[in-house]
Amino acid sequence: MNAEIINVGTELLMGDVVNTNATFIAKHLQDYGINNYFQTVIGDNPARLEAQIKQSLSRSDMIIITGGLGPTYDDLTKEIVAQALNLEMVMDLASKERIESYFKKSHRAMPHNNLKQAMIPDGSRALDNNYGTAPGVLIEQNDKTVILLPGPPRELKPMFMNAIIPFLAEKRDFMIVSDRVYIQGIGESHIEEALSSLMIESTNPTIAPYLHENGVMLRVSARSRSQEEGHALNQNAVNVILETFPDNIMGVNIGSLEEELVLELTKRNQTIATAESCTGGLLAKRITDVNGSSAIFNYGAVTYSNTMKTQVLGVDSSLFDSVGAVSKEVAEAMALGVKKLANADYGIGITGIAGPTGGTVEKPVGTVYIALATTAGCVTEKYMFGHRHLDRESVRYAASQAALALIHKHLK
Repeated sequence: MNAEIINVGTELLMGDVVNTNATFIAKHLQDYGINNYFQTVIGDNPARLEAQIKQSLSRSDMIIITGGLGPTYDDLTKEIVAQALNLEMVMDLASKERIESYFKKSHRAMPHNNLKQAMIPDGSRALDNNYGTAPGVLIEQNDKTVILLPGPPRELKPMFMNAIIPFLAEKRDFMIVSDRVYIQGIGESHIEEALSSLMIESTNPTIAPYLHENGVMLRVSARSRSQEEGHALNQNAVNVILETFPDNIMGVNIGSLEEELVLELTKRNQTIATAESCTGGLLAKRITDVNGSSAIFNYGAVTYSNTMKTQVLGVDSSLFDSVGAVSKEVAEAMALGVKKLANADYGIGITGIAGPTGGTVEKPVGTVYIALATTAGCVTEKYMFGHRHLDRESVRYAASQAALALIHKHLK
């Protein structure tokens, strides 16, 4: 089965809103063995949308359209779809009651134009929206399927999982099961060279490398009838990858160093605390973005000034004159200080020059020291990010990434 995705919204075309819906939907289509050959973004223009719908229907079995289901005058996705399929718009009484109930529970008067959201193409099925007022719509006509979903991800995702996933499961003849191996500290070309024979010889599963924000991701994908069968088919190739790069594996089916960190420290019943200067709390944010991080993280300090490094973390103030704030010694003092302050098993200290100004010949922009304090002492690394990351945001992210990698390497 071939499917395509149409995302409706001028805000997407203008770059005001990041189009995460296409990524979310495409991944699930792949998992259910449905081909996705086209993705299109259309502004709130009725003529262009109708032309795109007709073109998509001519070449695909299924169209998934997001956005344009709101109550305002420019939300015309349902009307344009009905027009393209020669269907009348009718009131769906169940949707009308849900919308009225939504406003009643929130103790607000319902604007009359919200009733527009209860209108759906004749013969279609309304999809319940438990997080907003716009119902989705599922239309099956002449061996074609058109699915309409609300634009806001917080409404789209649960609707997709609750209503569309079961529908896709009924349609599929097979599924694609993927295992993702994440690798750090080695380039994509070196990985491909080491695994070239395995990649060439493997047909089911297939192996494909992709650059990832945390390094390189190898996707091992098998065509199978079930999740269990697919993972079993993938296992041999995954084992070869793990054996080929024993010192560079970040994790399997995890995807981020912070997730790996939380999982590993939770297993060990250990904790970590952070002391950050140039990263401004980014490391703490990334760790606490992970569900369950409260079990392993209870303290983070952003000591941007030298005064706070001394007052909060106990860094010897004479170090600022003798070796400078951006130094191995200060990073170690920060790590040891925050470890002691939080009574944690590990402490991380980060100090550096994020730029774009402030560097010197000896310590150019991008110079960062990261220290990891453990019960056995401190491990400290110096990084020079300026040659690759020239902007402030990139240096800070690279530093937080290096800190996570340093912890991961120690834990491993």
